[in-house]
Amino acid sequence: MNTTTLLFIDDDEDDLSFFYQAVKDIDRGIHCFLHKDSQSAMRLLETDTELCPDLIFLDLNMPKLSGKHCLSMIKHMVRHKNTPVIICTTSSSERDMDDTWELGAACYLTKPPTVSDWKYEISEILSAFLKDKYGQLKVPEEREAKAV
Repeated sequence: MNTTTLLFIDDDEDDLSFFYQAVKDIDRGIHCFLHKDSQSAMRLLETDTELCPDLIFLDLNMPKLSGKHCLSMIKHMVRHKNTPVIICTTSSSERDMDDTWELGAACYLTKPPTVSDWKYEISEILSAFLKDKYGQLKVPEEREAKAV
């Protein structure tokens, strides 16, 4: 089985940390690339022919290049145009949702507040977008308790 590679672009250190911890709790074998700077992340995607993430998680509100600008750039890159891009943001604005759908986002996720909630959301996304690798992942126990 090929290794899963995820790229998360977000200027918020806490969100990067939560994301990384959640991914490692789900599957320590997942390769996780974290980028705090949207410009350097776009340069990396354009120039690094070895980097081919299975999924890209992208914040909307970032300095230098906004998430919408990054999304547009990704969808115009030959190597990455078919890579699912998951928008991760604090915004629940209908306009932001509509704009990102039009630009080619695969999913729109309002950022969860805890590592446990991140684990649940990432598990759902991996199951939905990488079915062949992950099938239906088990919902973390803490989340099951909340649902009851």
